Amino acid sequence: MLNVSQKFHDHITKFPRAISSMVEFDMVDVTAQGNCTASSNSVEAVGAVSQVADGMTQPVRKYMSEEQNYLRLDGSFFTPPKNTDLDTSDSIGWWSSMVSDASAKFPASRPQLTLTFSEPFTSPGLTFIFSPLTGDYCAEVHIVTTDDGNNVNSYFAFPDAPSYFWSQQLNNITQLDITFYSTNYPYRRVRVAEILFGEQFLWSGDNIFDLDVLEEFDPLVNSAPPKEARATVANNLNNFNIYFHNLQKKQVMKPYLTLYYDDGSFETVPLGTYYLYNWRNDQNFISSTLYARDLLDLLSGTIFYKYTYSGDPVSLYDLAISIIEDFKSQTRLNVEYVMDTALQSITTTGVLSALNHHDALMYVAQAGLAVLYVDRYNVMRITQSKSQAPLTPMPYTGELALDMQETYPKVAIQDPYNYFTINVYSNSLSTNTDTLYTGAVAVDGDLSIWVKYANPASSSSCSCSVEGATLLSVDYYTDSAYVTINGSENATITITGNSVSSSVLQSVLNISGSQPLNEVDLDNPLITSPAMAAAVLNWYASECGNVYLYEVESWMDPSMECGDVIFWDSQYATETKQAKIIRQEFRFDGTLSGTINGKGWP
Repeated sequence: MLNVSQKFHDHITKFPRAISSMVEFDMVDVTAQGNCTASSNSVEAVGAVSQVADGMTQPVRKYMSEEQNYLRLDGSFFTPPKNTDLDTSDSIGWWSSMVSDASAKFPASRPQLTLTFSEPFTSPGLTFIFSPLTGDYCAEVHIVTTDDGNNVNSYFAFPDAPSYFWSQQLNNITQLDITFYSTNYPYRRVRVAEILFGEQFLWSGDNIFDLDVLEEFDPLVNSAPPKEARATVANNLNNFNIYFHNLQKKQVMKPYLTLYYDDGSFETVPLGTYYLYNWRNDQNFISSTLYARDLLDLLSGTIFYKYTYSGDPVSLYDLAISIIEDFKSQTRLNVEYVMDTALQSITTTGVLSALNHHDALMYVAQAGLAVLYVDRYNVMRITQSKSQAPLTPMPYTGELALDMQETYPKVAIQDPYNYFTINVYSNSLSTNTDTLYTGAVAVDGDLSIWVKYANPASSSSCSCSVEGATLLSVDYYTDSAYVTINGSENATITITGNSVSSSVLQSVLNISGSQPLNEVDLDNPLITSPAMAAAVLNWYASECGNVYLYEVESWMDPSMECGDVIFWDSQYATETKQAKIIRQEFRFDGTLSGTINGKGWP
């Protein structure tokens, strides 16, 4: 459950209620954010200069500061978190230590921000997101660009709003030097929540025709489905026609829902961060529909080759981090993640063959009695789960009251699983040198390729020989090698090393008693001890005991998340039956409604 205010929790179930939606779409260079390093000559002790390119584009809190005529003691300002606090639910951004004077200008030294890129980026401009919640922004900005040919250009921009798009075609940029001359109010710091390397579009009100968000959660980690979002938005300004060539897969879309209170105040909650995979215009170009999925979908599209087997135990915690860091390296995305520290004490001597990052993390999660998911703030998490307990602590008691239901709950009972098996792997190194790979490739200059072994091997034992070309470099892993060669004709690559052989025993948990067997067979290459197998089987069996399946058409509470445990009221009883939310579909077309599914227990 999102940590919303008590006011939101009390009012979301009161009717009539006023709710609006907003969709943010960032038409940006998708790799620039991950390639960016930020620095500044003026950094306040809260926030961090690195947060100007961390992907958190819509601040959700106003934070206290001592500037003149800034802080209001009306309960709307929060104490800023320390830099050491682990708070993934918001990003302060960069605050300058310099404060503007009575004329709203900075002294001659002026706050400066330097953004350096490891690879050039191209975009139709920059979006400055200053401080939308407080209305603060910088009124004059000097921008110096350097491209990959060391060509330098200088520009002045004059923002007139807390979110401002500076329209200037930028090509192959390697560095941005930004100097802030003045603020829109006197006695203010520079506050930059985010700088986007492209244009940000915001749709709300009548400009959103419909919004659909699907969240799913598998407490057994048989799958880790990505969340999906679809938004149909007005294209009356023909933005998607004008900028069609700037649309890229993986561009970010973020939907939000806002609840309005009788006193005129409001509270906004995020519905997640999604990455564009498809888009289309209607035949009259009046609307555009955006289709996007969360980070878990991107994990399925890249391969984890870089597992190294030595025979020594490795913690699931370290393994998960190595998988995610490899994914970040391949995609150039800035990925925030949090691993359950309980995984530090669980070790494996298993072998991971080359497979996509999504499946590799699923193996880690299951072996660690945990689930893999991405939260509403775009933080990837592997968190241990327990049957009949919420996935994360809930700030309020969750209840799907009758007033929140369009229909009474549909309840079904599935046949319980009662016989469980899982393979236990034992791996050993061969003392002989085996041929792991041999193959011919056509070479014309430098060539870098991945080659996959016939059998897994110890990376430290591997060696490579090349006929018909020059071997420039090679990186060995358990299942594959990354080889770089140079030549001008066909070449033959041969890799040898000590193979890893595996034997398998089956661990069984039978709780069927006198009932007919209903069997589940599990297989996970990271399960390498009987104790580990027993822990996974008991954890799995405990979750399988939740056989009551709930489905309700609901008016939806967007603060509830998959993994929450709530009471499911019915015409027969209230605050009696509990279930864990495993699926939510939010539908907004002027009114918020949806479908919610859960797995419960007697």
